[in-house]
Amino acid sequence: MNRSRVIIVVGIVVLIIFGLVAAILNITNPNNSSGQSLLGGSNDSFTRVDACDILTKKIVTETFGGEVSGTTPVSGASSNPEMLVTTCSLTSNTGNKTNGTAVLLARVALSKYGAGNNNQEFEINKPEGAVDVKNLGDDAYYVPSFNQLNILKGNNWYILSSYVEDVLDGTLDETVSLAKKLDFK
Repeated sequence: MNRSRVIIVVGIVVLIIFGLVAAILNITNPNNSSGQSLLGGSNDSFTRVDACDILTKKIVTETFGGEVSGTTPVSGASSNPEMLVTTCSLTSNTGNKTNGTAVLLARVALSKYGAGNNNQEFEINKPEGAVDVKNLGDDAYYVPSFNQLNILKGNNWYILSSYVEDVLDGTLDETVSLAKKLDFK
């Protein structure tokens, strides 16, 4: 693995960790003063689901071929009474050749407050230059600068990346193609 790829991967992992911490701090902060209600999502159904229940080794094998390795789930899941945040990262290899990697972060609402937070943060964190994606979840957008597909489905927010060699080399079409194989809950 070349040095620039390691730096990019470490950078993205650090961003994910900071995002998890910020999300947890935001939903547990009783002084959240955004002016928007954090109560209520699209429905009152709350089910604990792990990112690796959605992004499975079978799907990654079908997408990239080869043998799949990775952490199922990535250690360091965060949970509180309002939200469960987990990550699944799976890589497909044939011998010493990497066929592709898929990473899914799941922000799973466990209450109306968590659902409201997901809905609010999904919109607030949509950067300028994001590309709207139709017919995926309840709402979706792709962020080209991070190669991240954001999907809002029910009360949950998912962030999916898919790439072959470098984290930022993935494309919208490839990531949407993978997303359409996933059963977002």
